[in-house]
Amino acid sequence: MSGIIKEKRSKLSILINFSERMGKDKQKLRINELESDHDRTLYLIHLYLDRDKTIEYCCDVFNAEKDVLINFFTDINILNRRDELKMCTKCFEIKIRSSIYFYKKDNSYDGYNTNCIACKNEYCNDYYQENMEELNIQNRLYHKNNWDKILPVKQIWNELHKEERRKNGRAFCAKRKCLKESATPDWVNQEEINKIYNLVYKLELSDGILRHVDHIHPIKHPLVCGLHVPWMEFANFN
Repeated sequence: MSGIIKEKRSKLSILINFSERMGKDKQKLRINELESDHDRTLYLIHLYLDRDKTIEYCCDVFNAEKDVLINFFTDINILNRRDELKMCTKCFEIKIRSSIYFYKKDNSYDGYNTNCIACKNEYCNDYYQENMEELNIQNRLYHKNNWDKILPVKQIWNELHKEERRKNGRAFCAKRKCLKESATPDWVNQEEINKIYNLVYKLELSDGILRHVDHIHPIKHPLVCGLHVPWMEFANFN
């Protein structure tokens, strides 16, 4: 839209994040510390679009003529479009201000996250990859300790998505079966595996607690592939 290059700028990001807490004089000092005119231009757009500042306010902060800013905002097609446009504070791309491009956030000034969906997803994926084991442990502990809260929500979700689950159920089971077959060595004793599943079934009948059999090392994993063998499985309590 504006032809602005999408780059990460540390000083610019800091200034954007704290701009609402700064007065005009402090903003002027910080603007002079930015690395390039490119960064200063991005900050000007941020003030106008995302901080709902008037053109007069922007003129004062940047020591610019009003007509110059009006012409600039007109050239990049953002003049009088503050209600419909928003700039991502990570990639600095200007996008439509809607839930299509930004996640909703109740405690923000406009109801949307400061980062666009693409940047937010990228950050979450990177964070998960770096902290996968710790997050999985936390997730299992949370499910174990809060199952009474989780179960009603899961039941409601399953009921709302009943048709979708029916359509995808066969495909999932077929894929899971193929994964198990490929992870099962020819020399494994299938009777020992069956004993584990039979034991889980008997325990469920005796105490009414639902369980499922997990693999210590997942048979589907981007880094390692576990085996479908008796000593690599354990019963997980729901």
